[in-house]
Amino acid sequence: MTTTVPGREPPRKTHGPVPLPIGIAFAIALLAIILDAVLVHRLVLETRQLAEGVRRTRVATARLLAVQQLLVDAETGQRGYLLTGRDDYLAPYNSAIERLQTASAELQQSFDLTERDRADYQTLARLAQAKQDELARSIALYKASGPQAALALVTNDTGRETMEAIRALVQMRVNELEPDVEARRVALFRSVERAAVFTTVTGFVSAIVLLGLGVLVLRHFSRAHAKETQLEETAEARASQLGELSRHLLTVREEERARIAHELHDELGSSLTLLSQDIARLRRTALEGKTAPIELIEGMHEVVQASVQQQRRLVHSLRPTVLDSLGLRAAIESLAQEFSKHAGIPCRCTMDASVDKVDEERAISLYRIVQESLTNIARHAGATGAEITARVAGDMLTLSVSDDGRGIVNVSDRSRASMGMIGMRERARYLGGSLTVGSRRDGKGTVVELRIPANTATGLASG
Repeated sequence: MTTTVPGREPPRKTHGPVPLPIGIAFAIALLAIILDAVLVHRLVLETRQLAEGVRRTRVATARLLAVQQLLVDAETGQRGYLLTGRDDYLAPYNSAIERLQTASAELQQSFDLTERDRADYQTLARLAQAKQDELARSIALYKASGPQAALALVTNDTGRETMEAIRALVQMRVNELEPDVEARRVALFRSVERAAVFTTVTGFVSAIVLLGLGVLVLRHFSRAHAKETQLEETAEARASQLGELSRHLLTVREEERARIAHELHDELGSSLTLLSQDIARLRRTALEGKTAPIELIEGMHEVVQASVQQQRRLVHSLRPTVLDSLGLRAAIESLAQEFSKHAGIPCRCTMDASVDKVDEERAISLYRIVQESLTNIARHAGATGAEITARVAGDMLTLSVSDDGRGIVNVSDRSRASMGMIGMRERARYLGGSLTVGSRRDGKGTVVELRIPANTATGLASG
């Protein structure tokens, strides 16, 4: 299994962009709602128009029948007066005549839509006026000449024919309006039915789409929450690792100080003490005027040489001088030779010449990563061979250290090897690259691979 540490953590986002499926579902739901509203509005307008048509037709029918009924009421009052001579029969007559004016005006409003309506209204108005004139003459004749003269006027065929013409015209128009009312009622019912069906269907579809949208939104936020939780857990784990690394670095620093103090005291200190004793013997010999034995001088020379070697090893452990004088390639090759000499594990180096072009800061980081990897191989791998490769391909520099041992089973514990891995990862992160730890292609051993930007400026910027 390979673990990868990215060069830079992406900025944390609580809410990412809306996923495409949610956007599509929302657009469909919005479109369905708008379409539903538009079509329902059209159906409402159609229903309203049909209802208005039914109302107008019924009003026109009622007004036709009202005019006819008022003429009948006026005629009834007129005949009652002519037969009895009582003035109280004139009250219904006068009321009907007065109301006829309003009813006629209202009827004109209902029959002002087409040329035929206007023509039929004019005919009806003319007949109604003729009937009113006849009724008025008969009453006036009754008052002037008596009942015989008035009855003679009433019994001729003129009044009857006028009334029959009025009834025929009214009945014809009523018969024409009734089917129209029924057709409008059927159309109105169908319009209401269509509106109900369409509203039900669109409501059902909208409900399904909104339900799907709700599921997608919940799933999106659930995933976002899970991702946020994972980021928090990763941050907490990283903080814990950094804390462990800090404690490990403090421990390593104290151990390094103790080692340096031990070497200065036990090795270099003892050498200087021995050299001081030899110098004292040489001084006494010189004071006595004798010649110093050659063995003493050679012994002092050997002590000085050993002290110089001890000083060089100590300085090299703190910072490899060959890195400053000969470059990164030579330093790593020297480190590999020292590793092979002390660990007894052959180590092969294959590196591009362009590796020496990296800056000083990155060179020491690369050197320490190789050093830590070789230390882990020597302590934990049980390997019989190791290999170091470094190459530049495009804009990336790749450094790998591999072995043929048993590998690192778990790099997540708190062992020294784990702390070393964390330290290498932090160096890789600082260099703007990534570090992976995994198995070799043949399944044996371990490969530690570092990838950083080959360009120095890019690498520093990424860090």
